[in-house]
Amino acid sequence: MGGRAIGRPSKPAVTRLAYTRPVRLFVTLACAFAAATALPAVAEAQVSNDNYLDSIGLNSPGTALPALSSRPDDTIVGATAPQADILEGRPGGPIAENTGCLRSGFPQIDYASTIWYDIFPHRPGNLRLVVEASTFGAVVGVMPYDRNTLIPDLGAFRCGVASLGTAILDYPFRLQEGAAYTIQVGGYSGTQGTFSLNAYFDPDSDRDGLVDSGDACPNEGGGQATAGCPDTDGDGVINSADRCPGASGTAPHSGCPDADRDGKIDPDDACQRESTRGKRDRNDNGCPDRELLKPEIKLTPGLFCTGTVCHGIRVNKLVVSEIPRGTRVRVACTKHACKKASKMVGKSRHVRFFSGQKLEAGVGLAISLSRKGYVSRRITYWIKPNDWKKTNSCLKSGKPVRCSRQLLVR
Repeated sequence: MGGRAIGRPSKPAVTRLAYTRPVRLFVTLACAFAAATALPAVAEAQVSNDNYLDSIGLNSPGTALPALSSRPDDTIVGATAPQADILEGRPGGPIAENTGCLRSGFPQIDYASTIWYDIFPHRPGNLRLVVEASTFGAVVGVMPYDRNTLIPDLGAFRCGVASLGTAILDYPFRLQEGAAYTIQVGGYSGTQGTFSLNAYFDPDSDRDGLVDSGDACPNEGGGQATAGCPDTDGDGVINSADRCPGASGTAPHSGCPDADRDGKIDPDDACQRESTRGKRDRNDNGCPDRELLKPEIKLTPGLFCTGTVCHGIRVNKLVVSEIPRGTRVRVACTKHACKKASKMVGKSRHVRFFSGQKLEAGVGLAISLSRKGYVSRRITYWIKPNDWKKTNSCLKSGKPVRCSRQLLVR
């Protein structure tokens, strides 16, 4: 607790203080009580903080200003007349004590004797002052002052009035961290009596521009759009509810991106670059199921015989068709019986390979097909004398396996 001076200094003390470093000294409640009890019980002695320089501090500089600071049984009875110079000859004066409360849309209310309190916000915040006085009309006002020069900012003075009952003032300016403010309580038209003062301070603990009462995350800096909670990636989803706080997403996706826009967020999508829209995804892992290549192969054979003895077949025509564009088709023979060939399927959806190729019995003519999103296939013609046997298999990691539904699931 503190104020601008200790007790009510005598003239020599005032003269001495006028030449010391210009700061407000602070009075404790104990000093105020001692001053009140040590002096004779006359009306004037009942008030120790009726002088601007003798204000009582509701907190001290550098300490936290409580959410509620109360003075339950203070009085204006015995307060001295208004000061002609609240600075008492210090530099910056003379400044007469304010004795009028002028509010927009209301006539000015004059008041006489006043008493003073100080507050020192440790954080920015809002201030509400409530003065309850049942026996007289209370006036309460507040304004900032310079802690070095003690000069008040009269332009920022605001006040509230109650003819009888409760005077309430919601100070319209945000209190500044580390600044000093003085509270003035007076009597309407010179009336006096006992009152209680409650100073409600709503701080902005995380300094994000939102006071704690309207801040969903009062100890974490955030923006107004997110009710004062942090949103690192700026996607409108606060970090505590964002599964991907470092990557921008959307609220329906828990703040995560969906690169392929298939409805499966990237952390849960095993195939972030392949959309499952319009495709089957049996295991729901974000990868579209593979499709099975179903080529049509037309092999036109010719005779490969010597006299009545046939050695194998002659491939007069080999056409692979009904396959999607972008499919890679490769043709090879076992025992190096033919030259390897590879073609990419275009718009025509078919490819042609060698004709007139002689293949002896025991040779295998392998036709392999591969395309992204499809199960690779291999069709092999095992050559016999003037005939062949056809085998059909799928490929898994390059090895022929039985085609099954499990191969379709990725």
